[in-house]
Amino acid sequence: MHLLKHILGLLFLLPTLLARTISIIDYLSTNPALSSLHPAMSQPVGFPEAFSQIPPNNFTFFAPNNPAFAHLSKNLKRHYTSSSRSGRAKLGNMLMHHYVPVDAYRRDSGVLCTDPFSRIHSGIFLFMGVKKVDGVCVINRRVKVVEGNIPVTGGLLHIVDGVLDPAGMFFDDEYVAPKIKQGYMAGRKLSY
Repeated sequence: MHLLKHILGLLFLLPTLLARTISIIDYLSTNPALSSLHPAMSQPVGFPEAFSQIPPNNFTFFAPNNPAFAHLSKNLKRHYTSSSRSGRAKLGNMLMHHYVPVDAYRRDSGVLCTDPFSRIHSGIFLFMGVKKVDGVCVINRRVKVVEGNIPVTGGLLHIVDGVLDPAGMFFDDEYVAPKIKQGYMAGRKLSY
């Protein structure tokens, strides 16, 4: 039944898909595997507008699936589901950690997920660790890309099986791991 709803939703958006102008928000609204993420994207101020438009640059977005949200600890759920200003800010910060501006990375390109552990800046300028393990792209040593290379307007979306909490950023080998070459991001000094 869920598959039928997903197919009907995609058929409804077929003209948009063919024109490659489906926004992240539109895609989330049609994919039942992301039904927990869709309402979360509408809570932080400005997110519905920002993620419904054609972005000025390419991007990569890691979209946590429903089981990822279901497995959040009580403490994180309390922070991310609060309708308070602080709760919305924490939710927005967490969601921006799933967003990699400027570059649309394919999971199988040999750039995003490689054999040596690498690091990449997220939309909040914190690092995410990425590595290919047994042919699967793994982020921060625990979150797996379960479906990838989904084209959305201006970028690529990868469905992941965990929430990338900014507090879970890796530190142990942050300065040893090679950086993935990224395009210019305002506010960040390029070292290459």
